[in-house]
Amino acid sequence: LLQITKANRAYEILLTGEGESVLVIPYAVIKTTGTFKCVAENSEGSTAFETQLTVHSLVSRKSSQSQQQEKLAPSFTMDLTDIGVAIGHPVTLKCCVQGIPEPQLKWVFINDSQQTSVMRTTTDSAWVQYRQGDTCEMKTESVVKTQQGTYQCIATNEHGKAMTQCYLLVGGINFCMIKKVI
Repeated sequence: LLQITKANRAYEILLTGEGESVLVIPYAVIKTTGTFKCVAENSEGSTAFETQLTVHSLVSRKSSQSQQQEKLAPSFTMDLTDIGVAIGHPVTLKCCVQGIPEPQLKWVFINDSQQTSVMRTTTDSAWVQYRQGDTCEMKTESVVKTQQGTYQCIATNEHGKAMTQCYLLVGGINFCMIKKVI
């Protein structure tokens, strides 16, 4: 059970001012599918409401039929690019991947000491993963020095595997932001 709080960056809770709250999911993906339960409590008691959310991919019926016959190993149509930012600034790592069936993604971080870790994007994580169509993003609102290193996005499906990577350079407050231009 995921408890959604105001601090959760994957969801937004809007208060209408008329006693209503609205849950906004800016980047709904297939994995967002599930049961959502809203619980309201005050000194008089509590009440709850559940609803089911199903997220479907944006594929027309005709292209869906052709996709069932077509098989495509993952490939990146836009690679990650090296970036440099000052401590405390937001960072977005962005790439585009295609494949049939839709590739599963794994993000890996390799720090400057060559220690490797699979990135977890939980509600208390510094990073949040977004995916819409072929576009994949990993975002953080405030980068810290320990996040400097190599980031890899690994896409896998039953037909193969592809990888792209970039280096994130994190500088001091007066650091000049740089971005690789191709």
